[in-house]
Amino acid sequence: MDLDDYNYLYKILDSKSDIQQISKSLSIPPGVVSKIWEQKMVDKSKKDFIKIEKNSNFILKKWLFGKSFVEISKQYNISPVLVSNAILKKLEFTKKEIKRFNKNPNSCHNKRISGELKEVSKTDFMFSHKANKRSDDMGKAGEILIQKFLCEQNIDFLDENHLRKKKYKKTPDFLFETPQRLSGSDIYWIDSKMLFGNFKNHRKHRDSQFTEYTDLFGPGLVVYWFGFINELNETDEVKEKKYILKDYNLFKDIYPNEIEKLLNYIPS
Repeated sequence: MDLDDYNYLYKILDSKSDIQQISKSLSIPPGVVSKIWEQKMVDKSKKDFIKIEKNSNFILKKWLFGKSFVEISKQYNISPVLVSNAILKKLEFTKKEIKRFNKNPNSCHNKRISGELKEVSKTDFMFSHKANKRSDDMGKAGEILIQKFLCEQNIDFLDENHLRKKKYKKTPDFLFETPQRLSGSDIYWIDSKMLFGNFKNHRKHRDSQFTEYTDLFGPGLVVYWFGFINELNETDEVKEKKYILKDYNLFKDIYPNEIEKLLNYIPS
């Protein structure tokens, strides 16, 4: 996907309900559109957090006067989890307690809070405990598929558990002790990202992970499962083959059912 197409898609995605229609009209798999929508929601949440911090006393008063977490979130178009977390913080619950309540609302003995947190969990597709677990499960599914591929190709590898025992500060998902020829390049490592790769998240992972992997182990492969903007292939590190970028197409013919499921992903 070209940068201009990505920017256009990012701009017109206003809500989860837009995903199917935009997917159909632009002939882009709904899973790809979903991931770009999720990225937009993450970007929005950072601005919303600042807004909540500035208005936390006012938001608390609304809740004390009977407005629910979800009602307040709808009024200000802010994530229900961000709203509930801010209010619980003002009520002097600890971070540990808030985390426990989000994971299990029944662990909160205040019936009003417990009931409203259950509503939050059902409503927030991005930041609830359920959403975080879904994201973690998807990330593991991508790694499992790569592991399956390597095993079927009889390629020996070290995974993150083995690498941590060697006390590496940074560990890719898979490391090869001898270079492996994949997609026309000799690589020493693979890292799996259950993302759509844009400039922002790519720079983040490049600076915190990919560059160090290359310095430690040599060239590698990054899998952006939901695709990436084509312009990333024009960055210096990719042109210099410090690592190569691939997406779901790398596995589409090998594991068609798994990839079809991925491409039809919409958060629920």
